[in-house]
Amino acid sequence: LLCSIFMSYVIDLGTHAIGNSASWRIPVGLQMVWGLIFISGILFLPESPRHLLGTNREDKAHRVISMMNGVELDDPLVLDTIEELEVAIRAENEGGQATWAECFSTRNVLYKRTINGMVLSCVQQLNGQNFYCG
Repeated sequence: LLCSIFMSYVIDLGTHAIGNSASWRIPVGLQMVWGLIFISGILFLPESPRHLLGTNREDKAHRVISMMNGVELDDPLVLDTIEELEVAIRAENEGGQATWAECFSTRNVLYKRTINGMVLSCVQQLNGQNFYCG
């Protein structure tokens, strides 16, 4: 994180004296390049085993877990992970459907948590924290 902030300062220092719009276009363009590199990396990532199990693609979930852990398909680690994920998915499904209105409900004082999160996000935006550490 500190290295990336330092690099951004160096780039800003190197471009601040340019007398035209390139002084701000170069730093913004470099940010876009890194973003495009990260976005293109998504194409090479496997799907989430949890999503695969939730959409009834167990065989692919087994392959992804074994590949991520570098073990065989019939390894106990793969079977244990699949079992844990299935239990979690079952528990979620038994909990019923949640709505957006539930975020503001008085049950368990959820509205206070939601408002607290919203205020913290606003304060973080207002003081520029996302700009400096994002």
